[in-house]
Amino acid sequence: MRKESQKVAKLMPLQAPLAKTAEDDNNESESAQQAKKATLAAPQNWLDVVVILDDASTADSSKIAQALAQTGLKIGNISPLTGTISGRCPSSAVGLVRKHAGVVSVEIDQVMETR
Repeated sequence: MRKESQKVAKLMPLQAPLAKTAEDDNNESESAQQAKKATLAAPQNWLDVVVILDDASTADSSKIAQALAQTGLKIGNISPLTGTISGRCPSSAVGLVRKHAGVVSVEIDQVMETR
């Protein structure tokens, strides 16, 4: 008998950072501030994603893919039959892709293992 195991991506909601106050700046050391600036200036992490479209939008999947490309998504595959678009985008663009009309969800692509 074969057992099949699947790894499923857990989606974490993207949250906007809290507004920073002058008091926060005073409490941070200079080295901590420099480290934060270096982190923000670092190149973006790219993620492989699968965009799931709502049923009404599957017929327009090519048009939606073109619009998503404007948000930073590099299109890999468009599948109107399943209502999905796969591609790569910077981690900072995932929120923009999620907010697009016709998009139900954005999942981080993962390797599925079967045994």
